[in-house]
Amino acid sequence: MSTDIGPAAYRPEEFVNREDELDLIRDKVGQACSGEAVDWPIVHFHSAPRIGKTWLLSHLAHLYGHLRCPVPSNHSVIAIMVDCAGVVRATDVRAALLRACKGGWEGETQDSCCERLEKAQDLPALAEALCTFMPERVPLLLLDAADALDADDFAWLEEHLLDPLARTDRAIVVAAGTVDSPHWHRFETRRRIHYRPLRAFNADETAEQVRKAGLAAPGIDVYQISSGHPYASRLLAEARWPLEDGRAAALLQPVEAELLRNVSLELRDGVRMLAVIRRFIHIASLRFFLSRFAPEAREGWSDAYYLRFLRRLQQDQLLIGGPDQYEFAPVVRDVVLQRLRLTRPEVYRKSHRAALELYQGWMKAYPQDCGRFLLEVIYHDAASRASAGEPEGDWGDEFWGLIGDWLSPQNLTFDQAYALYRGARDDGELLRIMPPSLHEALLERIKRLLC
Repeated sequence: MSTDIGPAAYRPEEFVNREDELDLIRDKVGQACSGEAVDWPIVHFHSAPRIGKTWLLSHLAHLYGHLRCPVPSNHSVIAIMVDCAGVVRATDVRAALLRACKGGWEGETQDSCCERLEKAQDLPALAEALCTFMPERVPLLLLDAADALDADDFAWLEEHLLDPLARTDRAIVVAAGTVDSPHWHRFETRRRIHYRPLRAFNADETAEQVRKAGLAAPGIDVYQISSGHPYASRLLAEARWPLEDGRAAALLQPVEAELLRNVSLELRDGVRMLAVIRRFIHIASLRFFLSRFAPEAREGWSDAYYLRFLRRLQQDQLLIGGPDQYEFAPVVRDVVLQRLRLTRPEVYRKSHRAALELYQGWMKAYPQDCGRFLLEVIYHDAASRASAGEPEGDWGDEFWGLIGDWLSPQNLTFDQAYALYRGARDDGELLRIMPPSLHEALLERIKRLLC
């Protein structure tokens, strides 16, 4: 079994879900084939690494390379697939990009349109050829790993090919990358872009992914470890089951490496520790965690430094939200935390205790918001105890000593208590790690404040 960081080779029979994304492109292609102006003809798919962008674009190329049109029409589609990650390895990137754009069409037969595309000597000529054949032939240009192109090369492509196609409102351009890359500069392209994030798979979709790949691993168990990250699920499902913790951690290592590839080595442990926080990530929490990871290295760092660091994590799609408050993208947090729990349980517990300390301090400093912070105190205390393997019977006294005084009308308004009740009742992570009897007792204590 290979653990290379590249995705598994695309196979149409193994493609899973993405129905919403396929419907989105089908509707746009249908508009163009019907002779209508396409609403938002540029679609920019973005996600954390290895969520499945390449598979989605490969599937679109497969579908529209073998189908005439998704609506009753005499028109057909020219599907052009460009692997930008491969293009950038060429000695002359722009020449390779031109070749890919005019020779990456998907289809079973040659015709005059495709011959004219192949004869184009530059991007303006290629754009003119594509526009000439509209609307009888609808261009579908698929730019996989578009963020691999440097800014100058993408700007060249945008100016001479993407902008002319976008202006027609009859061509569809689909790009895959991070949320901020490729960076669209031109007015006519920027005002036509539909940004679309790709999510991880749910439990049923992960089970389907495993089944379609012909693997015998238990899909629900794979999901419990991978949290629906398709690449992680594939690596795990190819292993021999049942899977020991050490082997699971080793299989998740290349996935985590991809997620954190742009985080400097000296800061990766700090990011791993920070991943225990479910919400409320901002400069104060980042400073708090990094100061405990390596205090001697953090002295003198300004708020501007921490802000740049947060924004970098957001650009890499590790964080969502902003500009004042962030959260980890769920699948990123789940994979990073899973490896931390499996490989360094003592750091995992230390991180939860640090988060507990952080939220306790915030409750005292901002009593008007203590209801929001109290739920996180409960969660981090439970996570710390569960990871330490404490017997459930030993939780009670220390747990109530930690939070009991806060569960009073003096500290929680009715609205805060109601929000805390709903949060604690519906918190899936808390339900998985907290003893059921203690969780039920907690809800009863909160309900008393609502009477």
